Amino acid sequence: MKNIFTILTATALLFTAQNAEAATTADDNNTETRIESVEHDSDTDRVEAGKITYYTYHARALKPAKVVVIGDGDTDLDVYIFDSDANVIAEDSDELDVCVCEWIPKHSGDYIIAIKNWGNVYNEFTITVE
Repeated sequence: MKNIFTILTATALLFTAQNAEAATTADDNNTETRIESVEHDSDTDRVEAGKITYYTYHARALKPAKVVVIGDGDTDLDVYIFDSDANVIAEDSDELDVCVCEWIPKHSGDYIIAIKNWGNVYNEFTITVE
């Protein structure tokens, strides 16, 4: 079973780095996690096997937000959206590497997008935020 506790714990720590353009942290498994900021556009990135890549995204209150992640087909990717209180407000955690999360932010502020690679090889993906 997938363990969201690891993601929640890391997310709580990530909000301390909200204003960083990019940063690197280490979790209990000696894995590196990159924190990047994403705007209203697309970006291509990769998440290593068994790791999580995080993005911060500034959303406006009551303006619909949408995150689309399309992987390279090699592994299962899951996407979780967290608010500033580390609550999961949207997720796509099926067995595919095509993920869509939509929500209407209750408050303006920074949100965390966590992309988890459940596979044994890296997954190169495109992330689009609207």
